[in-house]
Amino acid sequence: MRKLAFTMILFFGFSMILMGQSKLLRKADRFYKNNHFSEAIPLYKKALEQKNTASIKLKLASAYQKLNRLEQAVKIYAEVVQSGKARPRTYYDYGVALMGVGQYDVAKGMFERYVESMPKDEKGLQMLKACTHVKNIEPLYPEVMLELFARNSTSDDYGPIFFQDGISFSSDRPRGIRLFKEKSGMTGREYLNLYYSQKNEDGGYSNAKPFSNKINALNKNAGPASFSADGTTIVFTRNGHEMSKKNTFNMQLYEAKWVKGKWKNVKKVDFCSKEFNYMHPAFSVEGDELYFVSDKRGSMGGTDIFVAKKQADGKWGTPKNLGSAVNTPQNEGFPFVDSYGQLYFCSKGHFGFGGFDIFTTHKEANSWVKPRNLGQPINSSQDDIGFAISGNGKTGAFSSARGGLDDDIYLFEIKRSTKTAYREEKPSTTLTASQDPMIGIEEESYNTNEMASAKRSKKRSLALFSDQSNRPTITAFNDLAVKMRIDGMGIGKEFKMDVYFENNDHIITHEMEAELNKLVEVLEENETLQVEIGTHTPSLGEAEDNRVLSQLRAEAVLKYVQDKGIALERLSAKGYGERHIVNHCTNGIVCPPSEHALNQRLMFKITGL
Repeated sequence: MRKLAFTMILFFGFSMILMGQSKLLRKADRFYKNNHFSEAIPLYKKALEQKNTASIKLKLASAYQKLNRLEQAVKIYAEVVQSGKARPRTYYDYGVALMGVGQYDVAKGMFERYVESMPKDEKGLQMLKACTHVKNIEPLYPEVMLELFARNSTSDDYGPIFFQDGISFSSDRPRGIRLFKEKSGMTGREYLNLYYSQKNEDGGYSNAKPFSNKINALNKNAGPASFSADGTTIVFTRNGHEMSKKNTFNMQLYEAKWVKGKWKNVKKVDFCSKEFNYMHPAFSVEGDELYFVSDKRGSMGGTDIFVAKKQADGKWGTPKNLGSAVNTPQNEGFPFVDSYGQLYFCSKGHFGFGGFDIFTTHKEANSWVKPRNLGQPINSSQDDIGFAISGNGKTGAFSSARGGLDDDIYLFEIKRSTKTAYREEKPSTTLTASQDPMIGIEEESYNTNEMASAKRSKKRSLALFSDQSNRPTITAFNDLAVKMRIDGMGIGKEFKMDVYFENNDHIITHEMEAELNKLVEVLEENETLQVEIGTHTPSLGEAEDNRVLSQLRAEAVLKYVQDKGIALERLSAKGYGERHIVNHCTNGIVCPPSEHALNQRLMFKITGL
C-alpha cells in the first residue's frame, strides 16, 4: 500500500511537470507566432532545462535567427544536426545561418543535405548555387571608402536617408523615462523612432534628435521614411491604429505635409490595409511614384516591392508588384530610387553573401533588368540594408549588422565604379541644397583620367582598394597585403594570419615576428586603417579559460604591433575563445587534433578605413 501511494505521488508529480512544461511551451509558441521573439527565447530556454529535446532547440534557434543572433542559432543548429535528429528544414535553416556568419563551405554541405531530402524545392537549389556563386560576385564599386556614422548607438540604427543638410534614420535607442512607455515584444528593446542628425560645417554630424512627435508615437515603431524632392511631403512607416484579424498592429504607411515649419495633416495612405504590412517607402525622383514593401495579396512570397502612381486627384493609385525580375519567393525590402532613376533594394532571394544583400536594377523597354549585387565592401555576410546615395552619385549611406548584434549606419564615398555599372554619367553640374534635397553639396567635375593619375601618385595607400584591372606593382607589398587587395576591403572584413601560439601560452615567439611584421607594414602604408586583433581557440577544456587565454594572446599581439610604432587608437584586441568554431568540433564532439587545430587561429578585422 505504501509502495502504491509512493508510486502515485511520483506519477502525480511527473504529470505536474509535464503540464507545466506544456503550458510553458504554449506560451513560448504564442509569443513566437506573434513575432515576440525576445519574449519567446527565455521561455524556450527554460523549457530546455526541464526537457532537452530537438524540437525545442529548433524553436529556440529559429527565434535567435529571427533576431539576427546568428552565432547562437548556429551553435544550436549544429547540436541538433550532430545528434542525428535534424529534419530537412533544419539543414536549410542551418545553412542560411552559416552563410550569415560567412561559413560558405559548411553551409554548402547543409544545403546539399536539404536538396537530397527535398529535391523539388527550388529554394534549396538556389541557396546551394549561392554558396558557390558568392566567390564570383564582383564589386560594383571596387574603390570605396567606408566609415561608421558617428551618431550610431549601441542599439539598432538603420534606414538612413539624406534630408535637407543631414541624415534621417530609424533607431530603437533609449529615449529616457516616459510615462506608459513599453518595450517591443519582438526585440525586447525600445520601439523604433525616427531621428535626425544635422551635418556640421566641418563635415561631421550633430547629436541625433528625435524627429517630430507628429511622426513618432508612444509604443509604436516609426520609420523609416522618404521625403519628396521639394521637402514638403514625408511618407513614413508606423504601426497602425487598428488591430488585424491576427491580433497584430501591422505596419502602415502615413503621409504628412510640411506646413509653416511643422509636420502636419498626418494621414494613412489610402491603399493600406490593416490586414497586411506596408513599409519602407521611397519616392521616385519626380515624386509621381511611391515604392514600398508589403506582404499583401499579390506578393510572390515573404515581402515584395510594389509601386503606386500618383493620380490626377493627388491620391496614390492601385499598387503594382514589380514582378519576378526584382521580387523573389523570399524577402525584399528598403527600395531607394536615385537621381538617375536607378532602383536599389535589399533581398534574401537573389544570389548574395548571406543575410540581406543590396542590389541595383533599372528599367529597359519598360521592364526591370536582372538585379546586380553591389558586392563588397557594401555587402557582407551579415544583413546589409537601407541603401541611399546622394544626387551626385558619389556619397551615400547604408545599414549593416557586420559590426555585431546591432545594425549600424555606414557612410561611404565612391572613388571609382566599374564600367558595367548601370548609371550613365551626366554632365557635371553644380547643385544647390534646394535643387538636391538629398544632400546639399556641390558636385565636382568627375574626370576619370585625373582620378587615375591621382591613384598612381598614391598607389601604396590606395592599393588595397584597387581591383585587379588596375593592379599596381606589388613588389613593395608583402603577401598579406596582396591577399587583402585581392579579397577586397571593407568594414568588418576579416583576414587570417599564419600565427600559431604554443598550447596554453600567449608569448610572442621569434617565429611569429615575421608574420606579424606583415600586418605592421600594412598599417604603416595605410594610415587610415583601423583593425581589431582577434584570437580564437578550439573547444577543448573550459570555455572561460579559453576566453581568458585568447584575450591574453590578442593583447600580446596588440602590444607587439603598438611597439612597432602603430598608434593605439587604431588597434583593439578581442579574445573570442571558443565562440566561433569553424567546423563541427564543438563541446562533446570527438575530433582528431588536426581538426581541432583549425579553430586555433589569429584574425584581424577591419574596423575603420
